Amino acid sequence: MNIYIKELKTEYTPELLPFTFNQTGMMYDDSNYILFWEDKGVCGKLGFHVENKIIFLQTCLVNFYDKIIFKKIIKYILKTLRPKAIKCHYSLYNFFNNLYSDHNYSIELPSSFDELLLREDRKKRYNLKRERRILFDMGISFRELSASEFEDAVKIFFAQKRITHNRDWNLEPSEFLKWLNITNIYVLEKDNDFIAFALSDEHFKKVIFEQTAYDTRWKKYSPGSVIYLCFLEKMIEKGYSEVFLGGGQHEYKKMLGSREDFTFNGEISRHYIFKGFYNFIRGIVSKVKHIFVKVENKK
Repeated sequence: MNIYIKELKTEYTPELLPFTFNQTGMMYDDSNYILFWEDKGVCGKLGFHVENKIIFLQTCLVNFYDKIIFKKIIKYILKTLRPKAIKCHYSLYNFFNNLYSDHNYSIELPSSFDELLLREDRKKRYNLKRERRILFDMGISFRELSASEFEDAVKIFFAQKRITHNRDWNLEPSEFLKWLNITNIYVLEKDNDFIAFALSDEHFKKVIFEQTAYDTRWKKYSPGSVIYLCFLEKMIEKGYSEVFLGGGQHEYKKMLGSREDFTFNGEISRHYIFKGFYNFIRGIVSKVKHIFVKVENKK
């Protein structure tokens, strides 16, 4: 395998995948690099960031064509750059059981909103339209905020998220927007009161649906589902090809023909063989315990 590494000086790198999670210069301010690899006529590029001797490898849904190629790249980095560890996120490949399995959802967008709705059966389509119609009949509207409204809106978003998820990022709105590369904010509103939020990263044709939140006083009207539907309609209008939804067990991520990708996250250390063996044994023990629990519950 032939490998060449060079330092990145720009925020956007055309050699890397046109997706924010793969654009190292957009994720980190400095100490960014690009790795070029070639193996038996197959070649590719991969961005990474170095911080405190830890390498953050931008592996998000990157296809290496063969798990052997991925292992060769990891071994090269460990041997040549000698980091304390390599961190991977949304990798399609594991490495000697060092990474833990996870899943995430994406939804490919059709050319029209009607086509999107046809991915569901008649009853589901009726319910989705009904939920939106009820809110709109109550005087609630959907709109995209201007950039000048962002910071004040994020303060309200923070308040809603604290109530629904007990989540506090301890960041200023401007810091939060930069950290997540937020480019657009959409809201459901009534009389200048924000009922629900959808925050997105629209730097590329593959959009990231970053965050959503809603006012719990409107919970019975399903504002989260409604703003998600309105958001997808807007993405289709804008001509985007796909929306990355991330992980979790939220039902809305599983509807409208979304795709589930099984991925791997975590950290690869220099002692990857020992760690992999430990994780392998731990996995077996966990499965055995699960079997015993099921047997005991049947008694």
